[in-house]
Amino acid sequence: MYKVSNWGWSSRKKKKELFHSLSRFILCRTVDGSKTIKAFVHFRFETDYNDPVLYCYEIQLSADVQKCGLGRFLMEAQLALAKKTSMTKLMLTVFKHNDVALRFFRQFGFEIDYTDPSKSDIYDVDYIILSICLE
Repeated sequence: MYKVSNWGWSSRKKKKELFHSLSRFILCRTVDGSKTIKAFVHFRFETDYNDPVLYCYEIQLSADVQKCGLGRFLMEAQLALAKKTSMTKLMLTVFKHNDVALRFFRQFGFEIDYTDPSKSDIYDVDYIILSICLE
């Protein structure tokens, strides 16, 4: 997805993002001896325009565990965590060309956030910022 986006792919930038001191993860592993990671969500507690938010940076699932409810579970876990910690909203960024992800997030009630730069003619971006209000 990154390679066909305006951002492009940078292993260095992704590694910096993943290992940021504020990064948090939920990992889903197999129960066999290998403990292979099958899915994960990467998120941070942040402030966005003075609002405390839980920002979902990434959610990824291996193909063999997709469409079995695990993605829904990971999103619901983030929503519960955001509510429990008094965040005003759960936010995320998704590429405009990622129709599967857009449909997935919309089923939770995510809408285009007021901070989304794609709503402006000034910016030429190929992503959308979505959010769901928790107040």
